[in-house]
Amino acid sequence: SKWTCTVSIWMINIGYTSQLVPTMIRVSAIIKIVRASMKMKIVKVDRKVLLTRSIGFSASAALYCTLWTIFDPPQSQTSLFVSQDKNDFGETIVSVSNYCDSTSPIWFVTSFICQAFLLIG
Repeated sequence: SKWTCTVSIWMINIGYTSQLVPTMIRVSAIIKIVRASMKMKIVKVDRKVLLTRSIGFSASAALYCTLWTIFDPPQSQTSLFVSQDKNDFGETIVSVSNYCDSTSPIWFVTSFICQAFLLIG
């Protein structure tokens, strides 16, 4: 259904961002602390800055999903594949699959690129 596709893009994009960005921010802070400790310096980590960065990335993902939902919401599409195989009754086997798709592929491509950067980052 329309809502299933819309909710799935929101959950994937917001979920990845909410999970991976705070982890990357924490690792970055730890690296900063370790580098400073090698020079025998004191480092002050501001939790507000860390939280603001994390919320900022999640808000940008939410904004992206909002724009996607408003301008080109994903719709459930059906794909039929007619095979050459026959069942026990001699009927041709037809495979039916459902998937979510938008009019423009740029939405999914941008989403996958952002997720790849988060996973590789």
